[in-house]
Amino acid sequence: MVGGMPAGSAAPAHRAVVLGASNVVLDLATVVAAARQALAGPLDFLAAVGHGRGYVRPCRVLGRTLPAIVDCGLWAAWEARPPLPTYALLTDIGNDLLYGAGVEPIADGVAACLERLAGRCRQVVMTELPLASLDRLTPRRFRLLRTLFFSFSRLTWESVRERSVALNRRVVALAGEFGAVVRQPRADWYGWDPIHVRRAVRPRVWQEYVSAWCPQAVSAAGLSAPHGTWREWWYLSTRAAERRRTWGAVRWRAQPSGWLRDGTQISLF
Repeated sequence: MVGGMPAGSAAPAHRAVVLGASNVVLDLATVVAAARQALAGPLDFLAAVGHGRGYVRPCRVLGRTLPAIVDCGLWAAWEARPPLPTYALLTDIGNDLLYGAGVEPIADGVAACLERLAGRCRQVVMTELPLASLDRLTPRRFRLLRTLFFSFSRLTWESVRERSVALNRRVVALAGEFGAVVRQPRADWYGWDPIHVRRAVRPRVWQEYVSAWCPQAVSAAGLSAPHGTWREWWYLSTRAAERRRTWGAVRWRAQPSGWLRDGTQISLF
């Protein structure tokens, strides 16, 4: 059962903060399932995600605009909520490159997020850029993918590759500076599309990422890779972010905007 807040359900015991873009959105139900598995209980789940989402630049996809992650309402909402043991995941770093942002401004935005997270989280996990997958990309295929996903961009494959490598170095350095765990995407997780994880491996990928929050507990339990149900996938796909601009009109949605049967509450920003 998913829907309104379930009567008699347990209160969230932990908080999960997930920052990312389309990889999270494409399988949000499994991301939530992996987080619930890793932390063993109902969650206060806060996510700043969205197709094409940037850390420092607003993103616009099919007439819908979301604020940059560093500027979104997640931070104020988190501040206003009661304290809970909190764990965070930062992934899908790099979209801002195709919006024209430079490496250092992006790194500064990621650092700002880490600074807010580090002092209040028990563990922060960051993923590197998928450089191994990008290495297999030809300039011709890059132009096609750029047209499909970032039609406004005129950056060349060579410049994106160079900036991706430089940004990844900064991501790894920031992880060390803020004490975050780093996870490196593997080339075989990707197919023709070099930035979106293949559907077949998504449960294993998300388990690998978030199990770093509590590795001993997950290892000891010997848990199989989690799968979000189709019902949860459909329900979560209908939840709206707190603030978005749709064809010029600003729309608001109170958060949390979703609840799962075990008492997990979902807030999107």
